[in-house]
Order: sequence, then structure tokens, then C-alpha cells
Amino acid sequence: ATHHIGVQLPTGRENDKKVLVEMLSSNDFCSKTEKDGASIISIVGKGGIGKTTLANMVFNEIEQQFGERRWW
Repeated sequence: ATHHIGVQLPTGRENDKKVLVEMLSSNDFCSKTEKDGASIISIVGKGGIGKTTLANMVFNEIEQQFGERRWW
């Protein structure tokens, strides 16, 4: 077995991730995106609460659903 020392998986954001994945995967969101071009969803909050980690988790889960992908 391989063990990674110091690697901590994110915890406590599964519900937030689920909501965002469902939102991005919905037919309504996808049809608006195709018709109007790019859409943006903002994740806001205090520094250090895991906004970037959450966005990365969502991106990694759904990236194959979209043709062109951007990560900033």
C-alpha cells in the first residue's frame, strides 16, 4: 500500500460540492451556457475557508462534461 504523508483530503464540503455539481450539470444551466456563451458561478467567503479547494473539487468532478475548460 502507498501512503502519503502530509496529504489531507478536504472534509466538510461534500454538500457544497454536490450543490454546485448539480447546478452545473443541470439541463437548464447547460442550455443557457451553449446559447449565451460562458457562464460564471461565484464562490465567496472569508479567506481560508476552502473556496479554491471546493472549486477545484467541482472542476475535477465535472470537467469531462464540458468541451472547453478554464481554470483560473
